[in-house]
Amino acid sequence: MKKTVYLVLLIIFVVVVLVACQPTQPQQPQNDDSYALFMYMSGSDLESSSGAASSVIESILSTTYSNNVKVFIMQAVL
Repeated sequence: MKKTVYLVLLIIFVVVVLVACQPTQPQQPQNDDSYALFMYMSGSDLESSSGAASSVIESILSTTYSNNVKVFIMQAVL
């Protein structure tokens, strides 16, 4: 009798654990999520020899972003 009770309890426990471990659907990103791109440049070496800093900044600013993306660019002048 005790073995039967333990066996039933074990089966119930295993079923509960297996049901709890079922994978859930991944959440889809919300449309109202917002993103920020922060860029910091020290342009002394990049700008003086080849103008690379300016070309990178121009390419970033010429890219079309959705309304929920903000771009922040900071520069250091040495």
